[in-house]
Amino acid sequence: MFEKGLFDNHDLSAYQSLRKLITEDGSWKKKYPKLLKKCENRLTPWEYSSILDNEREIDKLMALIRIKPRILDVAFARSLYPRYPGEISSLYYHVVVLNEPETNRNGYRRLANKIREYADFGSIDLAKTWINKLIMMYPRRRALIQELSVVLNEILR
Repeated sequence: MFEKGLFDNHDLSAYQSLRKLITEDGSWKKKYPKLLKKCENRLTPWEYSSILDNEREIDKLMALIRIKPRILDVAFARSLYPRYPGEISSLYYHVVVLNEPETNRNGYRRLANKIREYADFGSIDLAKTWINKLIMMYPRRRALIQELSVVLNEILR
């Protein structure tokens, strides 16, 4: 039942229920590798990464992010940063910061918030550098500069 929900309906909450059920019958250590392989083969890369992140499979998660960097998000970056700070900082900048396609205030605010979130778990100095680079790259985008300045002021406090 839970496997059907997980693999047919892509319901990630079913994974937790399935994990609990398998753990209760005492066969988690034996069944976990097969279940993980099945997740890798049947779920989307983002869904599989969520499970790897939840299970603290940091090296496997990083291997997947290297193959499919576009699935990197704040939660995965936060988990991976302690073990892979340089690589995650570079990927975060190129995948998350530079690939923000929107050119309106809401998009700028989301971008600024993603940089703020990076500063919470990563390098504050690097976050400041990114903000200053973006301000220099887009000097005519007043709304972007305003949103980034708000974050810069928060980081500096």
